[in-house]
Amino acid sequence: MSELITKVPAIRFKGFTDPWEQRKIGTITESFSGGTPTAGKSEYYGGEIPFIRSGEISSDSTELFITDAGLNNSSAKMVELGDILYALYGATSGEVSISRINGAINQAILALRPIQGDDSYMIVQWLKKQKETIISTYLQGGQGNLSSSIVKELLITLPKDKDEQVKVGSFFKQIDQIMTLQQRELDLMKKQKQTLLSKMFPKTGEQFPKIRFKGFTDPWEQRKLGEFGKTFTGLSGKTKDDFGHGDAKFVTYMNVFQNAVASIDQLDSIEIDSKQNEVKKGDVFFTTSSETPEEVGMSSVWKYDCNNVYLNSFTFGYRPNINLDLDYLAFMLRSVGVRNKIIFLAQGISRYNISKTKMMDIEVPIPRYEEQLKIGKFLANIEKTITLQQRKLDQMKIMKKSLLKAMFV
Repeated sequence: MSELITKVPAIRFKGFTDPWEQRKIGTITESFSGGTPTAGKSEYYGGEIPFIRSGEISSDSTELFITDAGLNNSSAKMVELGDILYALYGATSGEVSISRINGAINQAILALRPIQGDDSYMIVQWLKKQKETIISTYLQGGQGNLSSSIVKELLITLPKDKDEQVKVGSFFKQIDQIMTLQQRELDLMKKQKQTLLSKMFPKTGEQFPKIRFKGFTDPWEQRKLGEFGKTFTGLSGKTKDDFGHGDAKFVTYMNVFQNAVASIDQLDSIEIDSKQNEVKKGDVFFTTSSETPEEVGMSSVWKYDCNNVYLNSFTFGYRPNINLDLDYLAFMLRSVGVRNKIIFLAQGISRYNISKTKMMDIEVPIPRYEEQLKIGKFLANIEKTITLQQRKLDQMKIMKKSLLKAMFV
């Protein structure tokens, strides 16, 4: 047997002093991949066996179910609750989880079962810690797939003392459970927000929303964007040498895409000239293109009264000439009804674009200013809560990453 490499972590539970040993994953686990029953054979699908695909390794449910015939007449393999599931293919390559159900796996998943009493949760946490290294080493430029042979050759360092493995594995299991609960709470808030965005604004052709604050009964106006504002262009005539320095700032594409209200903390520097259009408080920015029609024409409102700020060249600006509550404007333009109108205008095949002229023909709902204030404040408070919860989750992820670095070798 080759000589074992021994190490110890920077942070350790009390009472454990033995060195850690480096082993190949293939020597401490048995492994197998699955397969997919022939598509189009109805007798293979719609059964009672959950069919786990690579995007579902952390889930307690699956979209597809297969029959006994589908299992027996394909390479699909059964996994059990507690097995380690490792994603080999596609966008989820390198993701790993403990199976939460009994079910069948396809060829994009490698199942691992410890055979020497090693703790599954500790193996999972090590694989999570090593994900970026594994991807960068074996998937050049994000292309290709991982394989069972690659995974089995990975060198993992574990405590010789199995009790220490259980301690470490259980510790990170608890952290993951807390993070999962936080993620669920965040997802629920986002879902509730989307529901409100669909009900607090009138549907196309209607004058009244389904949900409304007390005291407001007047019908809402439907007005074309072009009737109460004009467009302007983003940066033009710029080269890569102009970016990253200079006294001016510009609103990036991702700032517009990600935020209903543009963030002043996400501006980049640029060298500017007098020909460019400076943004003003109350301006709206729209993205002009995207890879999918669902993501084209995303809007963002600028709420800040500051000088020397400009707009990136992959978006266009819109400047209303009537008094509107800016929070109302931000959420109204991202409401379900308005988004559907924008998506309908998207044109393209591999990349989708939207016309400024056609955008200005879109009708949007405008209530009285007092009602705008109520709606804007209410939705802004929800957005603030979501942001705080997202920040809390991000901090948890940073903390866990630091602990993984300190408690593993």
